[in-house]
Amino acid sequence: MYNKWVWPLILVVSLLLISIFIGGFMTSIRITSSKSESNVEQKPLVIESNEEKPLEIETGAFNILVLGDSIGFGLGDEDNLGLGQRYAKRLEDAGTDLVNVYNQSVNGAVSSDLVIEMDKKETMALTQEADLIILSIGGNNINRLLRTQNTINLELDYNETLEQYLEDLEFVLESLRKVNQNTHIAVIGLYNPYGSEIGQDKIRLLIEWNYKTQLLLTTIDKTVYVSVYDQFAQHIDDYLYIDEFHPNNQGYEHMTNELFELLEKD
Repeated sequence: MYNKWVWPLILVVSLLLISIFIGGFMTSIRITSSKSESNVEQKPLVIESNEEKPLEIETGAFNILVLGDSIGFGLGDEDNLGLGQRYAKRLEDAGTDLVNVYNQSVNGAVSSDLVIEMDKKETMALTQEADLIILSIGGNNINRLLRTQNTINLELDYNETLEQYLEDLEFVLESLRKVNQNTHIAVIGLYNPYGSEIGQDKIRLLIEWNYKTQLLLTTIDKTVYVSVYDQFAQHIDDYLYIDEFHPNNQGYEHMTNELFELLEKD
């Protein structure tokens, strides 16, 4: 009787143990596999970047570097030439064999953006090989003051804005000169696109802005100020693009004429 129940019981228990063992073994395999897959997915993929390729600049050419804002960029020029390309054409017409223009200008840039530009390796490499550097900056700094309707703090805001602009410009000019002692630097003066509608007080501030800029440039060797205020004032309807703010073809051509004549005398 005892043997009749013992052996079947042992068989059932054995089968249960075998099932538990097999089940645990398969679960262990699944967990291990899941952890392994999880590790593969979470492991970051590291791609080693190549070293920065050196900028290729033709040292045998006359190299022009343009820095600054939308006027440096050439916005409004229907021929898509801008100051740099127009000046290059003048040189080629005068007999210069090869002229290259490198334009690093950015629409909407203010003087502090130009300070940041001095930290860029490409800009410094271009500066080192430049025979002429054209700067157009400051218009966006003062423009908000010319358009503001709040005149209560105008004088204070203007003085703070001018001080920061002159500090930035001096830093930029000195940075460029440290890298290249021989290049000519030309800074384009500001014009008044608004005419008399902004009022005489603001016109006075704009004229003073140009004067302080010109005064600063006298402290930096081989640096010239390109005055365009008077001619734009006399031909404002002819020199402005349809946005009534940026120069058009004629406006850029006048700026180029002033720049060319100024550097011819220098």
